Amino acid sequence: MDHPEHWDFYSYWDEYHGQEHCEGDWYDFDCSAFGDDSGCRIEVHWADCDAGMFECSVRREDDNGNAEDCSRNFKDTEFWNGIRDVQELQDSQYESFMNYWRTFHENGPCSWDCEETDCADAFGLDFCNERSCFNTCDDDWHCRVEYVWE
Repeated sequence: MDHPEHWDFYSYWDEYHGQEHCEGDWYDFDCSAFGDDSGCRIEVHWADCDAGMFECSVRREDDNGNAEDCSRNFKDTEFWNGIRDVQELQDSQYESFMNYWRTFHENGPCSWDCEETDCADAFGLDFCNERSCFNTCDDDWHCRVEYVWE
């Protein structure tokens, strides 16, 4: 190599192109298939070669490019029970996708176990509320903080 200072850059891309990459599939559903007649679309990006690659977005005409994340919904058993028998999802093109989520929910009801904390005093704010949630079936978690800074 002529320029050893670029070794990290070169190594990264050499390794990247030497690996087998997982592209996955994109699914686009009209929300009416799930009983929502608001005119929205649900976009799902799924790869069965990488079970960790799952993205779900709800797109609405007036969302100004800010889609609602629906990825966590699939980990909730109540949500899953409501959509698993949707006719459109029974098509063979969704078989690996549906099998993944059936297996995910086989080990018991999955839900989000959430805890709320008043964080105003800790940060000297007029209002601060932290909501931390952990999924009961895997190690996934998410956190949302609402606050007023004056």
